[in-house]
Amino acid sequence: MGRALVWFRRDLRLADNPAWSEACSDHSVLPVFVLEPGLLRAAGGFRKHQLFGNLVALAEEIEALGGHLHVVQGPALEILPRYVSEHRVDAVYFNADTTPFSARRDEAVRQALPVPVHAHWGGLIHAPGTVLTQKGEISKVFTPFYKRWSLSLPAPVELPARPDWVKASPPDWDRSLEGRAPVLPAGYRGATRRLDAFLEVVGDYPELRDVPCEVGTSLLSSDLHFGTIGPREVLKRVSLSGEGERQFVRQLAWRDWY
Repeated sequence: MGRALVWFRRDLRLADNPAWSEACSDHSVLPVFVLEPGLLRAAGGFRKHQLFGNLVALAEEIEALGGHLHVVQGPALEILPRYVSEHRVDAVYFNADTTPFSARRDEAVRQALPVPVHAHWGGLIHAPGTVLTQKGEISKVFTPFYKRWSLSLPAPVELPARPDWVKASPPDWDRSLEGRAPVLPAGYRGATRRLDAFLEVVGDYPELRDVPCEVGTSLLSSDLHFGTIGPREVLKRVSLSGEGERQFVRQLAWRDWY
């Protein structure tokens, strides 16, 4: 059994996480999150509080399985090659992102690592570039995109069995960075509770989603941003039996289109 470093980013969960699942299938795993200095400087207070709340929740989820989340001050281009060398890692797994910063950073990290790098898409229903017109292009109009997007809806990735861990003492990370409690209950547990609450009132979504004084939306935007719940899991939980459900699923498709 080889050793895999799983680089968590905007996928702060274990369920429905293709990079995590694939790494655990035949490797001992080393979970790592890199605090990127530039991203932290640019983030507002509420985002930082939510991020660190989500990191604590993920760390606790991993600790409950006998492992440790390594939260390390970046940048990743310096940290990951050192971690690969120090811990004799055979492969690196992560879930890709679409932002220009991520694309540049990920390619630089890939070039700097001496081991295979496996990128997955855990933050979208369909990976970019896979929902195309008959001409092989991305539709510039949403409705045709949505019709093709809906033809095949993938299921969530199964949660792997109890992982085997790379034995390594995690560094102490500065918990003072957490600041005050996050605005929303953090982590996968907080996300699933919000989804459960929304599913009880999703029938009212078409009428209430644009009413500011009502809690008429799912409140899952932050969770999908930080990846505390996977969009495929959300899709699986939402039945398409009513108009509210169908309109909500269109928003998941819109997110992929964007």
